[in-house]
Amino acid sequence: MNIRSLVIAAALTVAGTAVAGPTFDRNSWTNGGVKWTGDFWTEGNLGTSQYMTCVSVDGSIGSPEYWAAGNGDEAARAAYQQTLDDINSQNSTRNIMYIEVTCGF
Repeated sequence: MNIRSLVIAAALTVAGTAVAGPTFDRNSWTNGGVKWTGDFWTEGNLGTSQYMTCVSVDGSIGSPEYWAAGNGDEAARAAYQQTLDDINSQNSTRNIMYIEVTCGF
């Protein structure tokens, strides 16, 4: 086998194992709408076994959405933390009601 054949074989192997990234869109969820709301994150709300995407908002009108992907609590906590960081970095200009995290897969 020459070098060219080895390079092509290696490229095909890598291409065959590539995994598509998560889709950050509620329309991609076949099982969705698992929702958590509250003032602070509590471990165990969404479990740890299901890979999912989560979106978090701060409950105010026009709130930006923050997305994350991972297994259960990992994804929800990451989305939650992004929203919390945003709230804390805007000099209290947002009138938040609560942080809401919605997840689906």
